[in-house]
Amino acid sequence: MQTIISRLRDDYKLLESDKHRLESANKQALERETLYTTKVQSLESDISEKENILRQLQDERTHIKAEFKAVHANKESLLTRLSEVAGAKLTEGNTEITDLSDPNRPTKIGERFREIYDNEWTEALEELTSKCVGITDRIAVEFLLNVMMKSFRFCSETLRIQADNCYRCFEEFPAPRSKDLQISMGERDTMPTISLKGTMRKRIDGIRKGVLSAMEPVAKEVVVTART
Repeated sequence: MQTIISRLRDDYKLLESDKHRLESANKQALERETLYTTKVQSLESDISEKENILRQLQDERTHIKAEFKAVHANKESLLTRLSEVAGAKLTEGNTEITDLSDPNRPTKIGERFREIYDNEWTEALEELTSKCVGITDRIAVEFLLNVMMKSFRFCSETLRIQADNCYRCFEEFPAPRSKDLQISMGERDTMPTISLKGTMRKRIDGIRKGVLSAMEPVAKEVVVTART
């Protein structure tokens, strides 16, 4: 009996020891859990703060990009305007500088004159000196030259009047009457030429150049009508 009691006491002590050991381990586990929970909360707070900072930086980046784009566009606009002004001052009245974007620049006009000589002029000359007409080469050349000179003078006068009328409109002068545009071969207009600033004059000339191709059929019809 004493042996059983002694063994039970030993088991009880062992259980008490295990209990204290487990309680201590549980206490340490709770302390570690509390510590880890605190660390996790601190990290979550840091992450949230960093995310807010990141969003602010992204907003600032978007704003800076928009400002940069606006400044760049403004810079390009100013450079374009500066280039137009400088180009107008540089090319106005300067025959040594050619605008390569102009389809009616001197070299292109020269090419078209060569095409006229190779095609229309040659065909017309052959027709005039053929047996059907029977005139000499000299008379045929003089006749064709006279036609070309009169056509050139007519177009030059028409363009000059058109330019003067455009300049008048931009200078807020009374609009030109329609009869001012009804001119015949050899007539000259007595209206004074309007003087505008170089930039404005160049812009108006650019608009006039843009409609030249549309005016060509009308000019041909007027020339033929005037000669008949």
